[in-house]
Amino acid sequence: MKGKITIIICLLIGVFNFTTVKAQNTVSAEVLEQRRIATEQSSREANEGGGRAPLAGLIVDPDKTAEELVEELLGEGFSYGDNVNNAVLIGGNLANGFFDGTASNLGMESGIIFSSGSAVGAEGTNNSTNNTTPSGGDGSGDSDLEALPGVDNTFDASGITFDFIPESDTIKFQYIFGSEEYPEYNSGGINDAFAFILSGPNPLGGNYSNMNIALLPNTLIPITISSVNSDVNSVY
Repeated sequence: MKGKITIIICLLIGVFNFTTVKAQNTVSAEVLEQRRIATEQSSREANEGGGRAPLAGLIVDPDKTAEELVEELLGEGFSYGDNVNNAVLIGGNLANGFFDGTASNLGMESGIIFSSGSAVGAEGTNNSTNNTTPSGGDGSGDSDLEALPGVDNTFDASGITFDFIPESDTIKFQYIFGSEEYPEYNSGGINDAFAFILSGPNPLGGNYSNMNIALLPNTLIPITISSVNSDVNSVY
């Protein structure tokens, strides 16, 4: 079984961990709600603890190749040229990198990062309303992002596409989405977005075709600053 994954972002910071896992039994709505409340509480406590900004202490190692990013993302068991290939970067060479979040309040120890500007701009405290740094790209947007509801005329998209052969019938990934445009522009016509797009065989039959699986839980709503902010869907 072969699948294709596209990770595309138009935002300040997007960080990822990815694994393939075996299918599990459906979790009850009650358990999901308990997890949501616990996650929301721990995130709030982390952001408030010590008065630190969530990204204080974040370390970014930028400018990685597509092959390096894919192997870091998929982790042990995946080797480029074996069960992973055709990796292609989207965006400027400085718009990506590895990150170390162990000294931060990010909630994720390590992974890969994509940015609409330079990835190192995610380090430290966000103390500006208009911070931007060149990424080495040409400013192009992405048609897959523009296919998302509420998203159009994108610029400075970054991400990666690759083909992989999964080890099981279920994939699982963790990500954190953030935007320099938030909260100043979350209702002002600027709509940074994140997508995790899958094409390939569906274990239950048929095929996935450019299916975005980065959605608000139990909805078809994509991840954007207009769909997740302090006024709309803030519980997520």
